[in-house]
Amino acid sequence: HKRDTWIQLKSLYSELNGDLCLIIPSAVYNDNGYYECVCDNNVLQDVKLEVLVPVKISAKVGDTVTLNYYGLTDKQIPYNVSYTKGNMTVMSVKEDNLTTGPGFENRLHVSKDAYKQGDLSLTIDNIQLSDQGIYECFFNLGNRGNPDAVILTVKDTQEDESTWWVALWIWVGIFLTIALQTSGFCIYKCYTKKEGSREGLDDDFTEDEPLRWGEKKKMDDSYDEAF
Repeated sequence: HKRDTWIQLKSLYSELNGDLCLIIPSAVYNDNGYYECVCDNNVLQDVKLEVLVPVKISAKVGDTVTLNYYGLTDKQIPYNVSYTKGNMTVMSVKEDNLTTGPGFENRLHVSKDAYKQGDLSLTIDNIQLSDQGIYECFFNLGNRGNPDAVILTVKDTQEDESTWWVALWIWVGIFLTIALQTSGFCIYKCYTKKEGSREGLDDDFTEDEPLRWGEKKKMDDSYDEAF
């Protein structure tokens, strides 16, 4: 059961390796809280569930991206903020001590002045494919930044370029196909028109020829009678 607030759950139970597991499909924000597994009035397990509401952003390889986080910082408390990606610490700043995780060296930026205003944003230079993942921010010894998490998706520029070239060649192929079909149709129409004109001339010649021959014969007969 849930310690703080009772809610109705559509849950699935399964027994895996002797452990009784509670599976909550499609978790919602109100599922936040503490859960206890009780058997024969004995508490077997006490679990705190945190449902995160992530913000999704995307970038291309080589871009500079800022992951925006905010929190109520206390100006009297020394500067203390850390960022994680999965189980790895990306960056940790405690007063003047700064450490970065492997692969992020010389690519991360934060601002102490912005921190005093509640701005905990993290800037990442020269984005790499390996930077893709879920990022979380913690400050003042465990407080979570807002939003709860940022999901960073990284796209490969080479894939985008190859996709663009494929699309270009498809359009070129369509254009050439239409052009060839149009040219072929025009050539066919011109050819059929010329053939029709030739047939018309031949018909005129064969029909008019007997008339011209008859007229010539009459003229010859009239000439003979005159003389």
